Amino acid sequence: MFHKALFRSIVLVAHILLSSSQGLEAQTRDARTILSERIEAELKSKLFVQTLVAVEISDLESGKILFTRNSNILLRPASNAKLFSSAAALLALPPETEFVTSFHLSTSSSGKNFLWVKGSGDPLITSEDIQNAIESIQSRSLEAIEGIGFDASACDSIFFGAGWMWDDEPSGFLPYLSAFCVNGNIVRVNAQEVKGRIVISTDCDSENFIFQNTAEAGAGTKLEITKEPRSNVIVIRGALPRGKSREEELSIWNPQMLFEAITRKALGSMNGREALALEIVHGLLPKESETLFSVRHSIAEVIKSVNTHSNNLAAEMLLKFVAHSNTNVPGSTENGLSIMRDQFKHADISCDGIHLVDASGISFYNLVTAASIGKLLRGMSLSNVFQAYVQSFAIGGKDGTLKNRFRETADAGIIRAKTGTIAGVSALSGYILPRSGPRLAFSILMQNFIGSADEYRNVQDAIVKHCIAYCASQTGVRSFR
Repeated sequence: MFHKALFRSIVLVAHILLSSSQGLEAQTRDARTILSERIEAELKSKLFVQTLVAVEISDLESGKILFTRNSNILLRPASNAKLFSSAAALLALPPETEFVTSFHLSTSSSGKNFLWVKGSGDPLITSEDIQNAIESIQSRSLEAIEGIGFDASACDSIFFGAGWMWDDEPSGFLPYLSAFCVNGNIVRVNAQEVKGRIVISTDCDSENFIFQNTAEAGAGTKLEITKEPRSNVIVIRGALPRGKSREEELSIWNPQMLFEAITRKALGSMNGREALALEIVHGLLPKESETLFSVRHSIAEVIKSVNTHSNNLAAEMLLKFVAHSNTNVPGSTENGLSIMRDQFKHADISCDGIHLVDASGISFYNLVTAASIGKLLRGMSLSNVFQAYVQSFAIGGKDGTLKNRFRETADAGIIRAKTGTIAGVSALSGYILPRSGPRLAFSILMQNFIGSADEYRNVQDAIVKHCIAYCASQTGVRSFR
């Protein structure tokens, strides 16, 4: 009797557990059906009659695909390409890695004292950093320095990425790539109407730019602030209403020249002599030299700038830096992409559906699939650098490129994502990371539309909100790490 009672108890418990399991599966299945129906409704918009859209939503723990539409079609990722370059950097470099721009003292064979500067391609260095370095060196009361040497061997001389549009060059989003960056390789030009005149000012030393200002005060032709291609000749034309101002960000052509000019001027002042009297040389840092000062920015700072603020220069210099750090030859984008593929293979992240030619996503040659982004996001979630990776993303409604998105969403803080925008392309990919319940990875790519991306972003946001609702419906159904 005892054995029969025990057997009946075991059967009853098994039945209860099976029923409970089936109930949970049904609940999960129903929630997934609701999620799919809601996303499908968003994608029935007339916006997508002529525009391609690819979506993939997946569960981070199980890896199951919760929703997919065109996820294996190759599309341009825009700045979603930065997801790949930042992941490669985290996988390839120790967490304590820094961009270091170093200042050294060396004596030439003729007995002259030279200040040598070795560039690292640091995209975050500013003119203030250079000034601080020279002031620190000045405090050491060194003998007169008669020349300055610049070592640009940290990266190659290819200053634009493959497939970058030549006529975009005046714009600040298309930065000149250099071992010596300064102020993001961008000059901010402000035009202001003052007593009937258009007064021009910049945030850089204006001696390094040539201004052609034919603008007039008053209504009429819209004011244009642009730059002659492949030069630092800034052109201001048109009209500006009285009492108004306008600012434009323009790319700096060959920013190493600006870096050299700032260094030369500061050092000339330090020596009490004319800056132009200082000899300028280019080459490799002499082996016999004394380090005087270093400007440092951590790899975490740079990657944060890449993903939270979508900094194109930071992304490009990051990949060149990865190449230089791993090969000890001038860093190139090509070598950086090769190392990226090796790192992904080692981390068991599939490279299928990835064709990248730059690190920032500017190039129209770049092609990826929503599925490949999903594989990257899931693969990185299993790596030992996941926290550093996800912490570099913008937070919904709070900062970076998501500061003004999801502001009315109660759970916006659980959204960590990367935006992407170039002409005719809008993308949003990332994670939904609630404290409890399922954690999701999502990728939404939209391509081939004319005009503003605003309406397409609205659909992306709606899809993410549906994903949040799905997570909320599953809270308590199961727990995640």
